[in-house]
Amino acid sequence: MCALRLNRDVGGFSELPYAVALLNTAIWVCYTASTPGRVAAFVTNSLAFILEVPISLFAFNSIHVRKISEDFEFVRVLLS
Repeated sequence: MCALRLNRDVGGFSELPYAVALLNTAIWVCYTASTPGRVAAFVTNSLAFILEVPISLFAFNSIHVRKISEDFEFVRVLLS
């Protein structure tokens, strides 16, 4: 995580772990919200979801920006 923050890029990492973590916490929040007596799990997973959203958005944005720039580089090489 420190390397991601320092470089402001996810490098060669996949976006799959970020998507899975976000989905996992969202499912747990839904489950604990609908099950009585799971307040601690609800609070924990709600906080995890809140923390995971900006991390995932950063990762998705960084990955897609890199892919778009790679595509433009490919087109530039083809046209030259």
